[in-house]
Order: sequence, then structure tokens, then C-alpha cells
Amino acid sequence: KTLEGSPNPVSENEVHQLDENIMNYMLENFAELENFWSKKWKCPNRRVVGISGKTCIFATCMHALNSKLNPDLQLRGKLTPNPHMSFEEVEKIRAILIGRKDEEFRELGFMQVQMIIPKLALLRAVMKFFNINTVEYVPSTGGCIGFLSLKLKTQIQ
Repeated sequence: KTLEGSPNPVSENEVHQLDENIMNYMLENFAELENFWSKKWKCPNRRVVGISGKTCIFATCMHALNSKLNPDLQLRGKLTPNPHMSFEEVEKIRAILIGRKDEEFRELGFMQVQMIIPKLALLRAVMKFFNINTVEYVPSTGGCIGFLSLKLKTQIQ
């Protein structure tokens, strides 16, 4: 929609189509992996750790969740941002970002504004497909992309 190739502002319909495309791709290409994941980790509350740098999918979502756009910001804590993001939070913040222009994203300090909605769509799809309830973002130097899978265990107190 712009000379830089940014899709912003995106419509609800465009995001819905992107969701369908991602989920169809995952169903066609990762059904066996999801089956393996489900059998290997029979945990209803899957949680993963997302490790990467400041422009990664996880940092983008954290930035949105801790921005003034999020009406629930006071619940997350302004001084010590919560490094966890739930599936529900990812969906909610993505809905808030639909229809916004590049300039709005830049004013809020987002990086790679053309990638915000696609990154959140991909994060949402992976969380939904693999039934991941929570992602914890751990910043790192460099671009070491990945999910570190954690089995939730009862905490010993």
C-alpha cells in the first residue's frame, strides 16, 4: 500500500485472509509435527520461551503489549513489564493494531512497521496450531530465532 511495501493500514478482512493462509500452510506442512508435539508433551498448559533480538516476533508483541495502545497496560505493570504473553493477549493486541498507519507505529517506537501485523499473525497461528497458552520473551543479542520448549512442572515451594 506504500512505496516501501508496507501493508499498513490493514483491514480486518486482510488479516483474516492472512490467518487462513498461515493456518492452511501449517495444516499442509506441519500436521505430523503437531501430532508428535501433542503425543510427546501431553501438557494442557504449554508454555514456550521465545529467544531473539529487538526486532523479533516476540519483541514486537511485547512492545505492543507494553505500549499505551494496550488498555490493560496497568495490569501488566509499567515499571517491570511482564515478559509473558498469553494467546488471548496476542489476539487482543493484534485486534487493536489492525487499521493503524505506519506513522502511528513509528510514533509509538515500533521497529519494522511493515512487519508488525504479519509477525503477530504468525505468532498467533503458531500458538493456536500447537496449543501454546503462553510465550515468555527472553531478549538476546543477535538473531537466534527459536522456541525453547518447556514442560510445565509443579513448582516446589
